[in-house]
Amino acid sequence: MNTNLDNIQDNFIHRKSTNTIKGVALIFMFIHHLFTFPEWYVDGISYPYLLGFANVFQSPLRICVPIFAFLTGYFYFFTKKKNYSYSLKKCTDVWVNYFFTFIIFLITAILLKTYDFSFIKLIFECFGLYTPTMIFGWYIAFYFFAMLILPLYSKASEKNALITFFLMLVFSVILSPIFDKIVFEKVNIISTLMEDMCWFPCVAIGYVFAQHKLFFSISKTVKTKYTALNVLISCGFMIVPFLARYFTPQYILDRDLFTKVAFSFYDFVYAPLFIYGLISITKLIKNKKILFPISMIGKYSLSMWFIHCIFFNTCKEYTQWFLYLPKNPILVVLWGLFICLVASYIIMIPINYLNKIKNKLIKW
Repeated sequence: MNTNLDNIQDNFIHRKSTNTIKGVALIFMFIHHLFTFPEWYVDGISYPYLLGFANVFQSPLRICVPIFAFLTGYFYFFTKKKNYSYSLKKCTDVWVNYFFTFIIFLITAILLKTYDFSFIKLIFECFGLYTPTMIFGWYIAFYFFAMLILPLYSKASEKNALITFFLMLVFSVILSPIFDKIVFEKVNIISTLMEDMCWFPCVAIGYVFAQHKLFFSISKTVKTKYTALNVLISCGFMIVPFLARYFTPQYILDRDLFTKVAFSFYDFVYAPLFIYGLISITKLIKNKKILFPISMIGKYSLSMWFIHCIFFNTCKEYTQWFLYLPKNPILVVLWGLFICLVASYIIMIPINYLNKIKNKLIKW
């Protein structure tokens, strides 16, 4: 993601706001994974009194995914060179982070004898196409997919953004699962990539919002001279996607009696609504220092995303107890964020060094 955007007047989301958004999204992800999937608990860990919470918030909290996807498309618009060289640089930057963490967890799983070795599966997992070790690493394949599509999408969008987005939406929601079923029924990798296409509208709408300055248009329409009213409006923008995702969690496409593609159809609307509300709230906060912890989480969000896999992957029988050590749900979330943040800070030192060497050797 290009973060040198503070001097770009057309950008509604500044660098500090970006980290805040990513921080909030990652907190949602942690709560989503830690407490809305009771079936993921190992023996000895149980929160029966949170079953109602899990049922209600499982789908709303997953808005974290479209938020990250939206930001990918949004900031791609501001890159100077919208080409495959830039896309490959960003993909390899992210992959080095992923692969470095994967190797550490792979060695851990082998030492604990929890890794079911297969050469083919190992190769797939190196790229997020198979994820017993990096259980939440599926986004890597999607990110690669999105970054390779964006150079083409950006060129088409410059000619006609509305038609381009509509055609892409039709392909994503209707044609991709049909095409997947008919042509690639037995090719799992292609199937994965085609289903990833169903998330691409969230990326595309991010690009459209940046391209046509839609956040500024929304602000001019809803912003008032009354601070209290602005707070209420902003909160409404954040609450509506949560409620909508609960009441309309999935748009289901039946491919046959045995296979379905589940796609939250309106996520490309929910994500920008939530982001606008969050940005508006942060702009009303005078003392920005109180946002520092969230901003730090956002800064290291990608690495924290990867690191918290260790508590739910094949090693969870040995690791999960440490995550849930505080017992209290709120303390567990704070504890999980803390240990993953510290681990991310440490692990990013060699990762940044490796990326620095890579980008010096390869003239992007």
